[in-house]
Amino acid sequence: MRAKIRKPPPPELALMVGDAIHALRATLDHLALELAIAFCHPKLIPAEVEETSEFVIIGDADEVRGTHRFDSAAGSKLKGIDPDARKAIKGIQPYHRKTTYAEDPLWVIHELDRIDKHRRLNLTAYALGSVGLGGPAGGSGYIEYLHLERMGHAGPVEDGTEVAAFTARNASFQMNFAREITLAEPSLPNAVIAVQTLTRLRDYVNNEVVPLLTPFLR
Repeated sequence: MRAKIRKPPPPELALMVGDAIHALRATLDHLALELAIAFCHPKLIPAEVEETSEFVIIGDADEVRGTHRFDSAAGSKLKGIDPDARKAIKGIQPYHRKTTYAEDPLWVIHELDRIDKHRRLNLTAYALGSVGLGGPAGGSGYIEYLHLERMGHAGPVEDGTEVAAFTARNASFQMNFAREITLAEPSLPNAVIAVQTLTRLRDYVNNEVVPLLTPFLR
C-alpha cells in the first residue's frame, strides 16, 4: 500500500508552527533580560546590557568547543545576570549532549526559530499516526491468514511512499491510517509530529527552564 498525497498541508499550519516557536524563543530572551534587571536592582539596568541581552543557546558536537563558544557569547549576552544564573543556563546547554545536541529541546527551539526568521517557513509534511485494521465499509471483516511485512512509516510521507506491505489469504479487511502533520526540517535528527513536538517544547520551557531560573528573579 502506498500513500496518495493530493495536495500538501495548508501553508497556514507552517505559520502557526512558526508563531508558536517564536513565542517560546521570545520567552527565553525575555527571561534573560528579567534576570539582568533583577540582578541590577535597585539600580537601573545599563543600556549596553539591555541592548545585547539574549538567552544563549549553543549546540556543538564537541563539548570543549561548545564551552568556549558559550563563554564567549555569554560574555556579552548574559553580561548583567547573576553568575550563578549564568552557570545554571550553561548547565542546560545542548552542547553537553555532544553528538546528539540537535535532539535537545533548547536547540530545536533555537533552530526552528532561526529557520523561520531568516530562511523560510518551517517545512511541514504529512506523516502517519496510528495504523489499525477494520472491517470493510458496511460489513464485518474476516482474516484467515495475514502476514504483515511492514506497517507504518517513520518520517514524512510523500506521494507514493510505501506505508504497508502484507500478504493475506481469504481475507476481507481495510487498513485505517491516521494522518498527522510533521516538521520535516532536514537539520532536525528525526521528523517529528508537530503537535507533540510543540507541546514537548512548551512543557520543557515551562517545567524545566523557568523553575530553574525563577529563584534569580527575586
